[in-house]
Amino acid sequence: MWQILRMKFRHSFLVFIIIALLITVTPLIKVSSSAEKQNEVKLIKIGAVYEVPVVLNNVLTINFILDSGASDVSISPDVALTLIRTKTIEHNDWLPGAYYKFADGTEAKSKRFKLKSVKIGNKELKNVTCSISNSFDAPMLLGQSALQKLGTYSIDYGKMVIIFNAPVKSSNNYNPKIVKSDGRFIAYEDGTVLDTKINLMWLAKDTGRGEDWEIFEYINLDDLYTGGYENWRLPTLDELVGLYDIGQSQQKEYTGIFDDQAWKEVENRHLSKLINIYSCCIWASDTRIGMKSFFNFCDGEKHWISKKPSVSPRSPSVLLVRDTQ
Repeated sequence: MWQILRMKFRHSFLVFIIIALLITVTPLIKVSSSAEKQNEVKLIKIGAVYEVPVVLNNVLTINFILDSGASDVSISPDVALTLIRTKTIEHNDWLPGAYYKFADGTEAKSKRFKLKSVKIGNKELKNVTCSISNSFDAPMLLGQSALQKLGTYSIDYGKMVIIFNAPVKSSNNYNPKIVKSDGRFIAYEDGTVLDTKINLMWLAKDTGRGEDWEIFEYINLDDLYTGGYENWRLPTLDELVGLYDIGQSQQKEYTGIFDDQAWKEVENRHLSKLINIYSCCIWASDTRIGMKSFFNFCDGEKHWISKKPSVSPRSPSVLLVRDTQ
């Protein structure tokens, strides 16, 4: 009798263990499958553009246009007002204003601030530079200040999803494809350019607008522009002098409105065509007491000016560099 009871108990206990294991393992399988899907975010096609839902500062979800041509995330004034009313934009989040160039060639100054959080699917980006457009009808743009923080991603147009992968980091195993070379400089598909003469790596483009130098005293450059690598910094004056090449010429046309006056000017910048700069002048890291510096690629001269904050369409822009060794 006792043997029969023992056998029944053991059988019941074994069944209990098996059921418990199934209950435990099944959610793990589901979580793993769910985690894979979380790397995919559904796209919404509106006409010829694609939009993706984005959560701003954990309080507002809105669809943004994927725009790799925009330097920063851009929102309309009413969206900015909503973030202010929800008290998710604080005094120390505001950044110096900057001038932006539009598709029609005009320029205008916009207010800027840091978005504490930008969520796209299971990706959360911190301290993303955002500009406020001057029109309530302006589209919401997910520009480079967010896209560069995403790491690598791809779009599956068949499934209508954006797929996030692990960010690309600098390592001995990372070998981006070469897209162009002019002998001294090598341009890569990841938007970087290697100066083989002095082993410095530059971003292929500057920030695309006049900047206030002071912003780079209190914002981590890696938070603004990664380019697939870490350790970006402002170049020194001597490093910018090394880029200057009187035998090379990039012709740029300025147009815009400043102080209610329309203006237009054509300039020649003397450096490799593999590095595209918006401004004739690029900020340098060199400082003196009360002075900041920049280099002019039109006249090939170093310049020193007061550290007093100021920004205009003709302010120097920023071209980042990193050491490769």
